[in-house]
Amino acid sequence: MGFSAVPSTAARTAIVGHVAMGLAIIMGCERPPVGGGNTAVADGRAQVDLPSFLQDRPAIGGKWYEYSVDGHVLVPKDETWIARLGADHVAFRITSIYDDDTGNSGQFHFSVARHDGDAWGEAIDVVAAGNVKDGNVCVALRSGDTVACDDGQWDLRLVNQSRLSVFAGFAVAEPAIVLHDDVRVARLDQVGLQALPSPSTLQLLNDAPDFATTEWRFAHLAPHLPAAGRVFGDVDRIEGHTWWVASSSFRLGKLAFAHNAETLQVSASTFAIDSADQSVDAAAVDSATLGDAVDVDLTALPVFLSLDDDGVFVVDADVVGPTLPGNTRRWDLAVVDDGGAASVLLSPGSAALNGSALGKDPPFLSSSDP
Repeated sequence: MGFSAVPSTAARTAIVGHVAMGLAIIMGCERPPVGGGNTAVADGRAQVDLPSFLQDRPAIGGKWYEYSVDGHVLVPKDETWIARLGADHVAFRITSIYDDDTGNSGQFHFSVARHDGDAWGEAIDVVAAGNVKDGNVCVALRSGDTVACDDGQWDLRLVNQSRLSVFAGFAVAEPAIVLHDDVRVARLDQVGLQALPSPSTLQLLNDAPDFATTEWRFAHLAPHLPAAGRVFGDVDRIEGHTWWVASSSFRLGKLAFAHNAETLQVSASTFAIDSADQSVDAAAVDSATLGDAVDVDLTALPVFLSLDDDGVFVVDADVVGPTLPGNTRRWDLAVVDDGGAASVLLSPGSAALNGSALGKDPPFLSSSDP
């Protein structure tokens, strides 16, 4: 089924003007490192190898579009998502992110089809009643209605998130989709709503699949953030290693974790990253020791943590929904209750790697490298 995300000619002037603003939703595609790679850095500086850092991979997130330089618009990829909602199945495609009247970005449009148990029904158009730049917008797929995000009846939460682009070396603001914890989805590439397979043909994964990588198995039904999409994950897994976190506020954090049944201790030291060349003070990193530990109460989750110049601290992150908070600019790590076990998640605005396990401790490119 064909579709276009490019708004009307009359609206394009408004869009281009909006894109020129600093708060515009642009540049969602990955780009070459800005000042990265083998760019020489000043004496005494060491370059952070940002492209080697990993990020949590949500089912949809902000990976649903391509950025088009023709008019500076976001064009949805040729993807269909089949969502399992309890015993029901609903398929949807993202068709546009632009308001039909004003051309402003931030308003999601969908084409939705429902399965009645025997066959797929006709597709209908659904427009979210709200712009993500004004706050989170939640949609119930069965009805197509926009609903309150605090009543738990939503299936998709539409957000304007801050994401760290490790290949570009800067943070971008982008419209993203978060699934409710009870929703499972599978992605079908280049399949329209008129050619959908029976939901029974999709392999159903367990609610907590035991993946060992950060790769998402898009052709199978699975939750929003399975183990496959978690760089950190269970607190038992992350203890005993040195971890490095790069944030969209251009801080590099060196972290270590220790826990018992009731408390997770997080120790960190942080360093400013020069956004021009992704470099840090090499001597400061080499001589740094971890700061005093912050205690996270594992009996009162979720808890959200952020990095600042003094280390790591607990932050009130305006929690919205079952798992993730709405304001992704205010936190770097989330400690959540994952079915009775504590796990650590990354903010979309952060990336991390296991330095001690990968032999990248510290994860830098020396200024003397060719």
